[in-house]
Amino acid sequence: MKHYFYSINVICLTILFVYMIDSGRKSVYSKSASEYEIKAAFLIKFTDYIKWPESAFQKDPDHFVFGILGKNMFQHLMDPFIGNDIHKRHFIIKCFSGIGDLDDISGVQMLFVSQSETPHFQKIFDTIDTTGMLTISDAPGFIRYGGTIAFVKKGSRISFEINRVSEKRAGLKISSDLLQLATHVYRK
Repeated sequence: MKHYFYSINVICLTILFVYMIDSGRKSVYSKSASEYEIKAAFLIKFTDYIKWPESAFQKDPDHFVFGILGKNMFQHLMDPFIGNDIHKRHFIIKCFSGIGDLDDISGVQMLFVSQSETPHFQKIFDTIDTTGMLTISDAPGFIRYGGTIAFVKKGSRISFEINRVSEKRAGLKISSDLLQLATHVYRK
């Protein structure tokens, strides 16, 4: 039975990747929107393949908090997930306008750092405690500064890279299934 559920998860991820590859065939107007629809789907699906330490939920044990730092390119794409259970906790979203809010970022399990914050990566990683936090961005260079997952776009295809050093520093456990799907895994 366990093998059956494993197979279903692999099939779902494969369908998601086919959808990503196919998304490049849409009009220029819908391309931008579909790009963030795909990234939103990735973000939610990532939670199935990552284990957070219990200490990550000390500040708010009832909620799984998804934070967005900087310009919110997702707009309302994540809204359908609000209130749903992720790791047996209600999913909520907190938005942080920029580096002026760094002191308020705690108790967040997933933090998406927008491209608008690229000039501030060093300050962000010097200031926030990423223990128990999955940091994600679609900005170039994010992994070099200590981010855990970076979306990368090659042509019309959206994929991701994983930083194992950041994963370990945060106390996260990323499944081997997700590691195999990454286009690059940084180990140092």
